[in-house]
Amino acid sequence: LCSLCDDGAGLRRAQLALQEVALSRKGWQPKAALAQAQLLRCQGLAQEGLQVIEPLMAALADTCMDFGAAAATHIELLSAAQRFEDAARCGSQYLARLRRAEAPEYRLELALSRTCAALADHAQAERHFEHACSQLERHNITGVLTGVAYEVGARIALARGHLELSAARLARCGEHFRIGKHPALTARYNTLERELSSVMRASAAPPANPTDPSSAIISYGELADAELRTQS
Repeated sequence: LCSLCDDGAGLRRAQLALQEVALSRKGWQPKAALAQAQLLRCQGLAQEGLQVIEPLMAALADTCMDFGAAAATHIELLSAAQRFEDAARCGSQYLARLRRAEAPEYRLELALSRTCAALADHAQAERHFEHACSQLERHNITGVLTGVAYEVGARIALARGHLELSAARLARCGEHFRIGKHPALTARYNTLERELSSVMRASAAPPANPTDPSSAIISYGELADAELRTQS
């Protein structure tokens, strides 16, 4: 949860606690390393985080319960280091390994979706997003993780110029982010909301009749409601 929220203080507490447990229980060492790598990512220290996560990835078996989270963390760190091509290549390999092991893929799919979006491969980013959402639904997962998924989806749609779809996904994101009321998630939601509103204002065509009230620009919230009614 702390890594999804980019909660540095929470990650630091988790790291210290996991390190203490890992001293006597070796099976907890991957979790401690994961917490350390995510903390470094949140601190903007991507290279240092890669130095932690890459030896872990070399040692983890595909069937290890921490493999999926570690793979996603590696992709996030590579992307944070602006190594997007490496992230896409490694991510594809990790995804194949997870599928062979029949392990959950949604965390890795979301990380890959962000990476593909950074590479302007929006079609592939959309596919990873949709697959992640289908897995989350199949496993009946809601809350912050599902909110993050729709945050990613909203940004992909915004980058593709699909403003109504972006607004609908942003609304879904808000539904899940509001559950925990985490300030970092609220800030991320508000930032995306402002970006979307700005793009919608800039892209709105001038009304045919400026004196006609019916030609007023529709708000992103109204667009989101309309999109959700269509889907329901």
